[in-house]
Amino acid sequence: MKGYQLRITLRELPTTWRRVVVPQGITFRTLHYVIQFAMGWHDAHLHEFWSDDDPTVYTDNSDAIEEYQYYSKQPGSPGHEYVQRILESPMQSSAEVKIDAVLQRSRHLTYVYDLGDNWEHDVVLEEAVELTEPFPVCIGAGGACPPEDVGGPYGFMDFLEAWHDPNHEEHESAVAWGRMQGFTDSFDLDRANQTLRWKLPLGGSKVEEYAREATELVFPAAVRMAFKARIPGEALVETHKLRYFLDFLRVVKERGPLKATAKGNLPAKLVMELYQRGFNYLDAIPYDRVRKEDDAWFLRELHEQARLAGFVFRRKGQIGLTKRGVAILEAPPEEAYLSLWRAFLHQYLLDYVDGYAPLHPFYIGKIMQLLHRFGSEERDSSFYSDQLAQAYPHLLEDDIERYGSEERARKGFSSSVYHRIISRCLAEFGLVEVKTIQGSEPWEETYLVRKTELMDAVIAVW
Repeated sequence: MKGYQLRITLRELPTTWRRVVVPQGITFRTLHYVIQFAMGWHDAHLHEFWSDDDPTVYTDNSDAIEEYQYYSKQPGSPGHEYVQRILESPMQSSAEVKIDAVLQRSRHLTYVYDLGDNWEHDVVLEEAVELTEPFPVCIGAGGACPPEDVGGPYGFMDFLEAWHDPNHEEHESAVAWGRMQGFTDSFDLDRANQTLRWKLPLGGSKVEEYAREATELVFPAAVRMAFKARIPGEALVETHKLRYFLDFLRVVKERGPLKATAKGNLPAKLVMELYQRGFNYLDAIPYDRVRKEDDAWFLRELHEQARLAGFVFRRKGQIGLTKRGVAILEAPPEEAYLSLWRAFLHQYLLDYVDGYAPLHPFYIGKIMQLLHRFGSEERDSSFYSDQLAQAYPHLLEDDIERYGSEERARKGFSSSVYHRIISRCLAEFGLVEVKTIQGSEPWEETYLVRKTELMDAVIAVW
C-alpha cells in the first residue's frame, strides 16, 4: 500500500512535533483525525487546511462553506470588503477532498485547529513510502500536546509556569485543571498508535467503514475505546437485534415489493404476523394484539434502521430490498452487525435532535466505559445511572424540576438510562445480560446488569 511520511509541527511550539505515515487517498478530514490522535488533541473544535500556492481552504466549518457558496453563486456579488474577503478564500468540505493532489503539488500544508486558540501546525511531506498496515502510524515524536482551551501558545506558557512551580499561586488549580484535561506534560507513543490503529482503520472495507463511523458517534477522541473491525461472526448471529434484523430483510426480499400503507408503513397483516413470530424487544411486555407498525416498536425500529442503512427502499407506495440490502444478507456477520450499530446510532441521534431521546449518543459510550470498568460483576442498573449523574450533574436538572425532588428525579433518570441505553441498545446488541427481579408490588422491579464476553470481543480498549 502506498503512503506518505509527514512531519507535523506546532508552529509556535516547534519542540512539539510528530512524524506519521498515512495511506494515500485519504481525505483532509481523515488527515485531521490523524493529526488529532497523533498529537493528542480531543477533536473538540473546528479545523482548516490550506497550502501556500492555493487560497482554497478545506474545513469542517459548515457555516463558512455555506456562506462562501451563497456569495459565489450570486451574479455580480456586491463589492463590499467583507464579501470580497469571503470570495478570496474558496471553502470546501474537508470530508469531500483527498489530500493527494494538493500535498504532492505543494508538499507543505498549514493546519489550524481551534479557530479561537488558533493552533497552527506545519504539515510537511517528507517522502512517499510503502505501508504494511491499513492504518496510520506515528513513528517519531517530541513534546507533549497542550491541553484543550488553554488559550493558545501564550496561554500555554502561562499554564506551564503555574504547572511546574509548586510555589506559584495558581499551581494547584493548574494541576487540577490539567489533569481534568488529560494533560501529563509527556507523550505516550504507544497510546497514540493504539488510538490511530483502532479509531482509524483505513483498509477500505465496509466493515472498517462501519466500525469507524460507529466509533465516532459514541467514543470521543480522548476516550480509549473503539468498535473493532474484526469480530467473531458466529457470536454475532445469535444476538437478538441482528438475528431479527436479518430475518426482517429476508422477509422483505422474499415477499417484496410490499404494498405500503398510506403512511408508508408495512402492511398490517405482515406486522401482525411478524409480531406473533417474536419481533419485539427482549424486555417488552407483549400486547394482546398489534394491528399496525406504530404499535410494534421493535419492528418499526428495524424498518427505520434498514432504510437509514440503505437496505430497504420506500417509493411509489412500495417497500422492497435494495441491492445493498441483498448484499448485506450475503455479507459476513460482522459487516451486518456493525452496519446495524451505525444505523441504530444515527437513528438515536436523530431522535435526540428531535427531542424523542433523552440522552445524546455520547452517553451510550459513557455507559460502555462504566461497564468495561465495573461490568464483570452483576450490579443494579441504577449503579450506572448514578455514576453518570455524578459525573454529569446537569443531566438531573430538568428531571428535578419536573419531578419536584432529587430522589424521584434519580429514579426517573435511572429508568430512562436502563430502558433507552442498557435494555433497548446494549442488551439487544448482546453486550450485556439483564436479569429482572420482581418486587412485592407489580411496579417494583430491579434490573441486574452484567457485561457479556461479546462486549470484550466487540469493543477494543487500550
